[in-house]
Amino acid sequence: MNRIVIPQYDYGYQEQITLFTDSTHAEIKDLEDTTVSLKMWGDDPTTPVFTETCVIDNVSKTIFVPVTAEMTAKVGFFNAELELTKSGMKMSSVPFEISIVESAQ
Repeated sequence: MNRIVIPQYDYGYQEQITLFTDSTHAEIKDLEDTTVSLKMWGDDPTTPVFTETCVIDNVSKTIFVPVTAEMTAKVGFFNAELELTKSGMKMSSVPFEISIVESAQ
């Protein structure tokens, strides 16, 4: 996954993410009956600074990450991952970076 860059103070829209089953991007991960949450953290992965439940389009298998005012309140580089849960399973994506960049309010 690439880095996601979001201007500080932006909110009210969604970033789209597609998860693939392997590094060749040959097959999109099936998300039926799955709950997906975004977790962001700084230096300590045991203490998320932001967590948000995502919206899933099961037809396109696309994950929509809501961009909120709370998410973009602080400028910085954050580690992030998507946590997928469903009955009897919990799995995390490969960590990626979300950059909240300085912007006029």
